[in-house]
Amino acid sequence: MSAGALPDPDTGSEDKAMLTAAYVVCRECLGSRGIRVLDHVVQLIDAFMDTFSGPGAVTKACKDGVSVRKLHYLATRDIGSHWKEAASFAATCGHIHVLRWLSTFHPDRCDWGPAIMNGAALCGHLNVVQWLHANRSEGCTVHAMDSAVRNRDLVMVQWLHSNRTEGCSKAAMDSAAAAGNLPLVQWLHTHRSEGCTTRAMDWAAAAGHLETVRWLHDNRIEGDAGRALRAAASNGQLKVVQWLHAARGREQSDDMDTQAAFEIAETHEHPNVAEWLVTHQKRYAPLETEPSYQGCRASHEQERRRYYLVLEYPVSYLRRWIRRTCGGNSI
Repeated sequence: MSAGALPDPDTGSEDKAMLTAAYVVCRECLGSRGIRVLDHVVQLIDAFMDTFSGPGAVTKACKDGVSVRKLHYLATRDIGSHWKEAASFAATCGHIHVLRWLSTFHPDRCDWGPAIMNGAALCGHLNVVQWLHANRSEGCTVHAMDSAVRNRDLVMVQWLHSNRTEGCSKAAMDSAAAAGNLPLVQWLHTHRSEGCTTRAMDWAAAAGHLETVRWLHDNRIEGDAGRALRAAASNGQLKVVQWLHAARGREQSDDMDTQAAFEIAETHEHPNVAEWLVTHQKRYAPLETEPSYQGCRASHEQERRRYYLVLEYPVSYLRRWIRRTCGGNSI
């Protein structure tokens, strides 16, 4: 680099760009005294004065979405580093100009992969997803559409469905049901083939989404009304309990699932559910009035199943998942 001119950071040159202040001081103060400006001295002064660049500066700049001019400047001062998460940060923060700069000038200095588009879809940046689709070849995974479903982002879901081939997983409809997003559940049912699992009805029941439970019961084959009844009882969802109890029919009113639902409601301190169930069932025998659990497990098949339903049904993980998916005020 010549001593008389500063480099243009927009060119992407790998020559070190010097701070204007450092260069001017050296040129004016030293040059006026007949002292030749030494580039390495200017660089040392520059490094001392510079608080903008340094380790991790490029990655942070990509996350912050700074201008291309600043990105060029920082890159010329950090020649050897690998900016591992730079593209990921740019995608999740919605900075297309940063992704374009990385892909054009430094494609090998950061990590690319399906996780980049997944992250953009998770954060709702459709324009970034579209840019990656058009300009990069890494694609995405089922997590992209799954994340869009969890975010209730139907526009993103529809675009991925129309333009990508990765699809979604069963977790997509499960999470839509857990959130009570019936229109999205119906859209997935109509346009996708992945289906759902029994968790869809269980989680919808636990969260109190009656219309979603009814639709799943009538239109999908994966759910089990007995499991859903227990899930609803565990969270005190009386209306869902009442509907499922009626939907299962009179012939099932005395089965183990319903008895377990009563005892689960009592265990989790939902007296309104327990009282309703006890008035709509002919027989209840609380566990504490019966033979020991160990004896039941050893000798009576029905009581062994009942023991499983009451004590081993995963209510705790169900509650945690519903809170994480629907928010703290949903249940």
